[in-house]
Amino acid sequence: MSEPCLVLTSTTNATGMERRFVGETAPVTFRVPTGPVRPAWEPRVVERLDALRALGPGWNADGDAERVSEAAYELACEIVNAVAILHPQTVAPEALPLADGGLSLTWSDRSEVEIHVTADGKAFFAMPSVGPDWQGDRRDLPRLANTIAATSRL
Repeated sequence: MSEPCLVLTSTTNATGMERRFVGETAPVTFRVPTGPVRPAWEPRVVERLDALRALGPGWNADGDAERVSEAAYELACEIVNAVAILHPQTVAPEALPLADGGLSLTWSDRSEVEIHVTADGKAFFAMPSVGPDWQGDRRDLPRLANTIAATSRL
């Protein structure tokens, strides 16, 4: 007597790949997405970053704030993108401008992660409930994304 086996057939369409397993009993069909799954919050956060980049000089109450720099904007977008791709289940960050031309990103769930992106494109990371501050740049985006995702499970 032969062992039962499953035969895989697949077809591709515009929304993903449909796979069908056929065995001795009824076929089982499931859908596998072909592209990366992105969180629903990502477009809203990017729109917010775009709006913050458009602020003119003197946007704060004292009138002495600098415009958000391109370097800060670009790195903040890269951080948001890295978190969205690597860990789409995370909560949306709050994005705020800093008076010195930088940006602040804060993920708050069970714990809090704060990232200050400076006007010259450096990231300073703080997780007050866990440990010491950390400084990084573009090379550290995967590590940073993993740490942000880990706060959701604390």
